[in-house]
Formats: sequence, C-alpha cells, structure tokens
Amino acid sequence: MIQTILRHSDFTIISKPEGLSCHNEDNSLIQQMGEGWHLVNRIDRETSGLVVITQRSDLQNDIQIALTQGKKFYSAVLRGNMPQDAGPSSGAWHEWNFPISDHGEGRDNPQGRPEDQKESKTLYRVRQSNSYFSLVTCQILTGRQHQIRKHSRLAGRPIVGDTRYGNIKDIERIAKIYNFHRMALHSWQLEFKWKGDTIQCESPVPESFFKLFEPAQ
Repeated sequence: MIQTILRHSDFTIISKPEGLSCHNEDNSLIQQMGEGWHLVNRIDRETSGLVVITQRSDLQNDIQIALTQGKKFYSAVLRGNMPQDAGPSSGAWHEWNFPISDHGEGRDNPQGRPEDQKESKTLYRVRQSNSYFSLVTCQILTGRQHQIRKHSRLAGRPIVGDTRYGNIKDIERIAKIYNFHRMALHSWQLEFKWKGDTIQCESPVPESFFKLFEPAQ
C-alpha cells in the first residue's frame, strides 16, 4: 500500500511498499499515482520506503538537485554479527568505500569491471545485533546503483533477503525459519533544503526487521 508521508505544494513524499517497481513495469508506482506525476528519486523494487514525486515537471530537476545535496538514510538488516560500539564511541559512524560500478551487477562480481568502478562511500552504524543478524543505519554519500547492497556484500555482510547479491540457499533457510520473505532494506529518512526550508521526514522501519532479532519459533 502506498502511504503519503508529506505533502508540499511542489512535491509529495510517499512510502513505497517492497515489491513495487517505481517505473518500467506494469502497475508501477508512477502508474498507480496517475497521470501527471513524475519521479524525483527512485528506489529498487525490492526496497521499501521514501520516494519523492512531483506534478511540477518544471521543478523536477531542481528538486532532484536539492535531494542529491541533502541526506538519505536507510535501515537494513545484514547477515552476521557486527559488534556494536561501546562507551564514548557508541553510535559512531563507520565507512564502506569500495569502488563500484554504476550498473546492476551480481553476486559473483558486485564491484563490476575495473574500468567501470567509481569512488563510492556509504556510512553505517550498528543499531542492534545478535549472532545471526545486524540492524544498521546507512547514509549514502554517493549515488551508485545498488550501492548499499553492493557495499554490504563486499564487506561480507549481505542484506538479508537480497537474491541478487546474497546466498540463495541462506536466504531460503532464513525464509523458512523466520517466515521472512523480502529484502531487508528500507529508505527510512530524507533531509534536504527547499526554498529556504528544511524538509525532513521518516517512514517507520518495518516491524518485520525487528522480528528477526526475536527467538525463532
């Protein structure tokens, strides 16, 4: 179900469910919104969360620039234990800076061809972890295709349920044990400047992410 998070005279911010393509597929998000709407940003079909759309085609590029200059935060559940910081450094940001291509790749070579690789940076911090999973918040500083998905995979901690970059047998095992049937990546928060105002909004992290940290039934 598409949920409206914020209405502005120049744009609308909605929360997209996972499994819905932003465009290029039948019954896509932009088709469901109706005639006259344009995408300002896109997220993968498997990803849920915040998407900015507008009916002001004359402002579409300017809003895109403002969004690019702002901050984008994602919530993800990664496979395996990532220790949480303790003491004064608790909640500190860490960085993945693997160079990656700006194309969709695959689990065998998530970085892409060397000649296609570009500087890429993702900040992350661990919110919760156990022996099997880690809940992280990520901020993307560059906008490469599948950036968080590739970076987490290259770090040895693929996103739970990511059939493109993760281990299929492991994904099937998690689905069976935890009844979890999606990719655990969610566009959680946007913050940017528009016409002198600070636009900030959030889409709550899906409850199913937190259930992965409960004892399996």
